Amino acid sequence: MVKHPLLKIIPCDRAQNDIDMILQCWETGDCAVPVSNKIPKVQRAQLEDQYHNQPAPHANAYTMIFSSGSTGTPKPIIHSKQQAQAAAKGSCNANHVTSKSKMLLSLPLFHVSGLSILLRSRYAGASLYAYNTSKTLSEQLAAYHITHASVVIPQLRELVDSRLDLSNLQSLLVGGSAIPKPLIQMALKKQLPIQTTYGLSEMGGQVTTSALMPLNNADKGSGNVLTERNLRIDSENRIWVSGPCLALNAITENGWYNTSDLGKWENEQLIVLGRADDMIISGGENIFPSQIEACIMEVADVLACRVISVKNAAYGERPIAFVKIKENYIQNQKKENHNPLPLQLINEIKGNITKVCPSYMVPDAFFPYPEHNAGIKPSRNELREILRHFIPK
Repeated sequence: MVKHPLLKIIPCDRAQNDIDMILQCWETGDCAVPVSNKIPKVQRAQLEDQYHNQPAPHANAYTMIFSSGSTGTPKPIIHSKQQAQAAAKGSCNANHVTSKSKMLLSLPLFHVSGLSILLRSRYAGASLYAYNTSKTLSEQLAAYHITHASVVIPQLRELVDSRLDLSNLQSLLVGGSAIPKPLIQMALKKQLPIQTTYGLSEMGGQVTTSALMPLNNADKGSGNVLTERNLRIDSENRIWVSGPCLALNAITENGWYNTSDLGKWENEQLIVLGRADDMIISGGENIFPSQIEACIMEVADVLACRVISVKNAAYGERPIAFVKIKENYIQNQKKENHNPLPLQLINEIKGNITKVCPSYMVPDAFFPYPEHNAGIKPSRNELREILRHFIPK
């Protein structure tokens, strides 16, 4: 009988001790299961009762992460060592990671974006620096002479505002479906080496990645398909993926995994339109939250946002938005009824949306964005739960 590795729940974030615990797990031949060290004790206890020290479902399980997607329901995704290495190989090729590279663990290990940083560094033999929460991201990039980093939009904003010398950077990988074009333009003007990407947990992270963007050419695409991956778009614009880095427990149709994302090809670049299951149908009109989010993110004082649907008696569904603004934004301005955000900011956001979108895409209400782990976006179900605190029964 083949012996299955044991699942090891590892509460973690981005510290050196977190890296060491995962490496130790692999050295003993077990399957690393990184989870956030900030989850409630009750939830952690449930995960440990269900998974910790239990035999892995697959004999060659190497990593297992939980991906909630848009549902908020944790779903285990399992990769073998060979699959993890295939994912790392394609990423290292696209981002030119070598044994001479210096990488920063800028994103948490319990998310595929952070775990893939660790896997890429191991595959290439690159130096990996743990994240120091007592310093800013830009301070660490400068102090450690980092050559390769992965960031989400709020972190990119920090780097654009930084006055430190970041000239050692060779690749700055930016993920997310609503990257503001003005922000990319500012980053390029600052000579930051931007590469945009599209990926998913089931594929171990990156699936497509753009080439380094030249100055004054803020392409809106997510690049081309990496090696070790396959991607096709069907007649309904659904994105399907396959390849040697696809998760062991991914449910496929003839070897292809339905991502539930919608996309198209434009100028040989993948354009991600949004998720099929996120689409809002309001009064018979189809609304993709990612389109609204892209408009909101172009407002200078916005750091992050998320658009969700709520039921509406007249239209079926309507969009509302959660918005995170800069700390130094003037907070004592007049606030709109039922909207705990400054009226001036809300009007600016609405104006920016109606510049390029029909008026029915303007959210009915705006709420403060919740604090979350290292910029990793909350699920839409989490936001609906938070919404209950703002809207009386």
